[in-house]
Amino acid sequence: MAQAQLGDLAQLGRQALETAGPLEPADGGELGASGAYKRVTEHTALLADAAVELPDLPCPIARHPFRERAGAKLAALAAVAAWLESTSALQLDALWAVLDTRYPEEAEATRAALSRVSMRLEGKP
Repeated sequence: MAQAQLGDLAQLGRQALETAGPLEPADGGELGASGAYKRVTEHTALLADAAVELPDLPCPIARHPFRERAGAKLAALAAVAAWLESTSALQLDALWAVLDTRYPEEAEATRAALSRVSMRLEGKP
């Protein structure tokens, strides 16, 4: 993928994140302390690690074993990939292209770790 295309994809990703709002850390204590729970509505899309304890919230919660299957270092990336997959805000191919370009030595191992969360996150080079 050409550098110009990666730049365009990055711009689309920034626009999608601005539209969706900030990504909050999926840690029960941090979310409560930051006031994030107070901003949750029935229209909120929430992805959380399966092990994180959350209070009763008015929105559906998509739980995934991010830490268990992808490991602590890649749990956040697995959550971002799952969010991309569920919202189609950006094609997963864009994530794989950035991974291949910026972190070629780690790309294969990262794909393998993410595929343990979801086969749809496998990302073929």
